[in-house]
Amino acid sequence: MPEALPIEELHYERQIQTSIGLVTIADTGQQYIFKGRPTPNALYHEIKMLLSIDRHPNIIERPVKLVTTQTDAMSEARVCGFLLPYYDKGAMQEALPRLRLQGELKLQDQLRWSKQLTAALKYIHSSPALFYSDLKMDNVLLAHDENGKLKAVLADLEQSRNFYNWAPPEVYYIEWIVELGDEEVARSGLVEHAAYEKHAFLFHVRESGKMEPIGIVRRGGRVFPLGRSGVNCEPTATLEETKQAIKSFWRGEMEKAERFAWAQIAYATNLAQESDIELLDYLRRPKLTEVLEVLNGFSLPTL
Repeated sequence: MPEALPIEELHYERQIQTSIGLVTIADTGQQYIFKGRPTPNALYHEIKMLLSIDRHPNIIERPVKLVTTQTDAMSEARVCGFLLPYYDKGAMQEALPRLRLQGELKLQDQLRWSKQLTAALKYIHSSPALFYSDLKMDNVLLAHDENGKLKAVLADLEQSRNFYNWAPPEVYYIEWIVELGDEEVARSGLVEHAAYEKHAFLFHVRESGKMEPIGIVRRGGRVFPLGRSGVNCEPTATLEETKQAIKSFWRGEMEKAERFAWAQIAYATNLAQESDIELLDYLRRPKLTEVLEVLNGFSLPTL
């Protein structure tokens, strides 16, 4: 178990992401990444995952220290975050555009990173962590390996829910049903009972209606009907128009989610029709082992 360090012994340098900051330990001046969460569940779960899996060269290291805080002198210290090594090359989200502009983004490096990330994901699937739920560019860090080459390092093992933008449909469709959807589907056994109980107060009988295409857009943190955002000479939608557009969007998404879930149920009970199989795109995805074999067999032309 990592040693505990009171949060008062840290010096804040700068914010990197919402829950991540660069800090130094006051006594040593060493820089670390501090990760904390206002709610403890995701934080404690990530600590558990990081301590449960064996080390891998392309997965973030175990916490260096656990950071504690106390509400007063008489209270018991509780863990409010942890320290990780500082990867000064940053995340791919910022590093790749910079490397491209500098003319330093080489195909050989990209192929090596692809192999490393695939190997890391494959390793996680066979570890106590079992799955990785937040694959995106700002969760892939760059660091130098023992040969001085940049390597990819997978970060963030919270295993919490993901955003629609980069989550697969078998994840976000079921989440939407749990939170907003049809009670009969949620009770089918494909959704854990604990998840149903957690969100039971949100269940309602879905409204019937023809599925409509997506017709909303986000601008400056606000949602508008498509073409009525008030930006670039567009007219601005009224509140009622916006509410109707959002309602139509979610009605359509929930109908798609329910069809997807029923297709999963049919497949799990050997009753799937061709139309069900067509909806379950993940059945046709290559396995990570197959992806890694293709990447390892890929050879670049000699320049």
